[in-house]
Amino acid sequence: MKTGTKIVIGVTIFLFFLGVYGYRKAMKLKNLFEKIEIMPSGLRNLKVSTSKVSFEISVTLTNPTTDNFELNGYLVKLERLNFFYKGKYLATAKPSLSSITILAQNQLEIKNVPVVLPTATVVANALEFANFNMANLTVEAVLDVAGSEYYIKQ
Repeated sequence: MKTGTKIVIGVTIFLFFLGVYGYRKAMKLKNLFEKIEIMPSGLRNLKVSTSKVSFEISVTLTNPTTDNFELNGYLVKLERLNFFYKGKYLATAKPSLSSITILAQNQLEIKNVPVVLPTATVVANALEFANFNMANLTVEAVLDVAGSEYYIKQ
């Protein structure tokens, strides 16, 4: 067999095993995504003006599994956090986070994420906010992984 043929066969086998490894890692990551829990964990610096209501919120991601949840590098980014109150959409926050590591059976708290609600949203939901209860606030994280969006929902 010629040297060129051996190189082509070797590269083909290497790429095959690399693809299998990548696929298995992606499937494991996808299964972990489905098990991650997300909860709002703190509300601070509430400011009300005639044009908007703003506050900072902390969000806790929990990994209940026995595997570490690690998303690092250029391919992963926490794209946005969508907030809902009693199932109604309130606002979207865009934190700047491109590395997420949650050890097995542990938590990661993303602190002081700024959120701005237009006054129209507040007025439309005024009766709901009159008796504001943090338990009714839900959050959805949208992660961009290599161009694909994955959702972590409460």
